[in-house]
Amino acid sequence: MFQGIRIVWSERAFQDFKHRLRGVTSRRWRVSMECRLKRISLYLRGWMGYFGISQRYGPIPELDGWLRRRIRMCY
Repeated sequence: MFQGIRIVWSERAFQDFKHRLRGVTSRRWRVSMECRLKRISLYLRGWMGYFGISQRYGPIPELDGWLRRRIRMCY
């Protein structure tokens, strides 16, 4: 969503982001870790490429920790 000249992610976009990552990091998805990490990397690069210029950086460190914990649980 655009607000003036800045891009700000909406709550729905943020929830969709987390939902997609939950699917990719699910233990029920039986793929190799290499494939899983590649899919996560592609999705994160695209999302941060668009929303990375946003002015809202507060939740990003929390997301980093959340995603790392989800990846560790996949092993």
